[in-house]
Amino acid sequence: KRLWWWIVCGLALLIAGYSIVQYLLFDARQAGFVQLKLMLSATLNSFWYIMLYLHIVFGVLALVIGPFTLSSKLREKNVKRHRLLGNIYMVSILFGGLAGLYLALNATGGWVAQLGFALLSLGWLFTMFQALVQIKKKKYPRPSEMDAKKLCINLCSCHIANLATIVYGIIWL
Repeated sequence: KRLWWWIVCGLALLIAGYSIVQYLLFDARQAGFVQLKLMLSATLNSFWYIMLYLHIVFGVLALVIGPFTLSSKLREKNVKRHRLLGNIYMVSILFGGLAGLYLALNATGGWVAQLGFALLSLGWLFTMFQALVQIKKKKYPRPSEMDAKKLCINLCSCHIANLATIVYGIIWL
């Protein structure tokens, strides 16, 4: 169980680090993913870039915070900190998921890519709302179960997006 936590933390931090460097430290307009969209004659307006930045910033926050919401030690030692992290995590999923849904509807790759990314965003939002409803009813779900579902969707989305960019890059080169 502890090994899986370290694996999830490592993957989350690697993906978050890559996203920070690629999209926030460097100009997002020069990122391979964006350049590919432009090569395929997509016109990207400023609203699309705003949604991309929202998706990246809040996705990175969720990726970094997510593994710590799985920690029973943190939850048991400091409930206030757990709730604070949980609130930040939920807000990150809300904004990251909504921005991801917009980006999904404008995905390169046709309706299959659009549907796939939209379902991932909706899955992320659905699991967040599912947990929120249970928390409001004071029927606390097993945190590790709900957070693990959200984190899995987050990690899968990142891997699929990166893989899709690589595959399209190979095809179009």
